[in-house]
Amino acid sequence: MVDEWRRVAKEKGLDETLPTFAAPSLHGVLLTKWHQFSDAELRPESPHQGVVKIIGSSIELERLCNRPAPGMASDEAVGFNQGFMATLCGKLFKVVTQDSNDGTYKLARVSLPYLQDGAYKTVVCPDDAWVPYDACILQDASHVSKLVMANANASDS
Repeated sequence: MVDEWRRVAKEKGLDETLPTFAAPSLHGVLLTKWHQFSDAELRPESPHQGVVKIIGSSIELERLCNRPAPGMASDEAVGFNQGFMATLCGKLFKVVTQDSNDGTYKLARVSLPYLQDGAYKTVVCPDDAWVPYDACILQDASHVSKLVMANANASDS
């Protein structure tokens, strides 16, 4: 499993060093350095691209949010909203905006249906749903597609 994690990280040009607080996943790579999403990945019409999972530990998320993202130009932290941000842990989100100056992403909750009235829709989180890059696990688009199909099939039953 570790070898697979390192292979995926290398393919995506990400740091291959294993973090001490997160287990590797076959379906995602913990971002240990800034990842610039393309404009195409950020579009609502691409619901399975530009998707991240927030780390599972609210304690670690709070620590990461209360300090500037490593290696970025800005020395500002996003801050941690205790009543809201802990609920992000372990959930999938689509990145809708990014700030390469401070190394953060603005999130929209990945939810069904994506297609409504012939157009793709996203549900935007409150304005303070910005997280540092190193609180995100980049998800493989094919894995996200499978999750969406499984959720759609389960809700049809």
